[in-house]
Amino acid sequence: MASLVRLSNFCRCFTNPTLSRALINGVRHEATQSSDLGITGRIPSASEQATGKEKVEHDAMMAGNEDPFDMSFHEGPWGTAANPRIVPSHFKERILGCVCEPDATQIIYMNIKQGDPQQCDCGHWWKLVEAK
Repeated sequence: MASLVRLSNFCRCFTNPTLSRALINGVRHEATQSSDLGITGRIPSASEQATGKEKVEHDAMMAGNEDPFDMSFHEGPWGTAANPRIVPSHFKERILGCVCEPDATQIIYMNIKQGDPQQCDCGHWWKLVEAK
């Protein structure tokens, strides 16, 4: 029952012009008071409000590195057992997505580890090396 009374008071406020103006003026008053507390009234830029990995990514992109986490799609020659495709990683393992054929509609994912080259089901060879 109490919630119905609150709801009716809330609705009455927006149907009564005097109460609506009072509510709006109260909000305006709060906004002017908050600017006295150090809020300048502008929206911070992406570089000002970014933290953590987002800030690392933003700073790297501003410095000219378009792929700071080395996540772009790499095309190249077919990897063989003697000459595998090199995959850089900051970790000892990495999930790799192999597009086995140029017109393939799916990606085959596999977990590759540092050490010996590993082969995909389609025949591509991959070798994980430490990233610089």
